[in-house]
Amino acid sequence: MLKWMYGIGILVFAASVLVLPATAQRPLPEGWIPGNLEHYEVGIDRNVFAAGEAAAYIKSTTPSPERFGTIMQSFSAENYLWKRVRMRAFVRANNVRGWAGLWMRVDGQGKENYALSFDNMQERPISGTVDWKRYEIVLDVPAESKTITFGILLEGIGKVWLDEFTFEVVTKDVPVTRRSRPRLPPQPRNLGFEKEPAERPKAPK
Repeated sequence: MLKWMYGIGILVFAASVLVLPATAQRPLPEGWIPGNLEHYEVGIDRNVFAAGEAAAYIKSTTPSPERFGTIMQSFSAENYLWKRVRMRAFVRANNVRGWAGLWMRVDGQGKENYALSFDNMQERPISGTVDWKRYEIVLDVPAESKTITFGILLEGIGKVWLDEFTFEVVTKDVPVTRRSRPRLPPQPRNLGFEKEPAERPKAPK
C-alpha cells in the first residue's frame, strides 16, 4: 500500500507541476509536455536515437535535482476500454544516479477514479549507464477510464534518452506489470455480519 501511494504521489506531481513552454529550452515535438524544467532539461537529439532520425532526452541540470523531471502526454482511453494494453519504448541511460522509468497512468472521471491503473517502474528502475533497451508496461484499462497519460521520468542526476513508443492490445495471458487499484463494490456488504470469511484468521498463540 505504501509503495502504491508513493507511486500515486509521484504522478500527482507529474500532472500538476509547473509546465513551462518547451521553447524555453529545446523544442519538443507536438503533443509532448515537459515538467520541472527548473532542475531538468528536455529536448530532441538527432545524433543519438534507437531508430528513425531522432530521440527525446531528459537530463539533470543541477547538482542536487529536486523531485523529478518528466516528458509526457495524454490521450483518450476510448479505444482501449475493457482491454489490456502494453506500452513499449526504447530507453538509453547515462550515469543515472537515482532512477528513471517509463510510466503510464489510466484515469477515470473525478478524484474518486484517479489512477485506476498505474505503473512507473519504481520496482524495476533504470539506473547507471545502460545502452538502448526496450522496456514495457502492461496495464488494464477499466470500463470507466477516460484518459491514458504516459511518459518517462528521471529522479536524480544523469541523462536518459527515449525513442519509439508503441501501444498494443494484448490478451489476458500477458501479465500486468502493476496491479490495478482495487475497485469498490457497488453496494455495502455483509451488514449483519452473518457471512463468514472464506478463511478464518488463525488466533494468535
